[in-house]
Amino acid sequence: MRVIKRNLNLQNIPHIMVKFNIKWYERLLKNTNEKEVLVNKIASLLEGKSHESCLEIGLGTSPYYARRLSKYFKKYVIIENRLIKTPIPKTAELINEDWEKSDFNDKFDVIIASHVIYYFKDKEKSIRKILQSLNNDGRAYFVVNGKEADYGPLKAIFSEFLGEKYVFTYDELMNLIKDSKFREYTIPSTIHFNSYYELF
Repeated sequence: MRVIKRNLNLQNIPHIMVKFNIKWYERLLKNTNEKEVLVNKIASLLEGKSHESCLEIGLGTSPYYARRLSKYFKKYVIIENRLIKTPIPKTAELINEDWEKSDFNDKFDVIIASHVIYYFKDKEKSIRKILQSLNNDGRAYFVVNGKEADYGPLKAIFSEFLGEKYVFTYDELMNLIKDSKFREYTIPSTIHFNSYYELF
């Protein structure tokens, strides 16, 4: 048997901005239990606690959190910068604005920022704005990818290919909230495809 080793130089490949593919993302979600695991965890943390209002920053492709969690609140607001065609629950209010640019200054008992921190241009300012938008004793739930299991090593390998240092959003978040009182949860989820080709 012969092993042929090829050195790939990907540093000279131009970086292309890829447009977010909603159909691919929705297909990915159908093959993972991540949303269900996350919403169940947040629901368990909300149970038995007093709260009136919730702000969800970034809707994603569907009002998954709002459908499951709005029953816990008298007021449930979603702020999303994309135009949403999917109907949202009648108990929720949708504001079409960019969180970073909005003059939105209401206060909330709970703020959910799930998989949205990656997209903030100024993470420090955006997170500070979230914390300032909490009522006294309010809670913010930040959801980001961890570094363990498959995710961390895959990101590290791709960044090596590109010749760029990858900074994990998890590390950035931990650094930005280090002076705040917080509790961390690690929630494993699974993804299943029948083949690599199907995933591709």
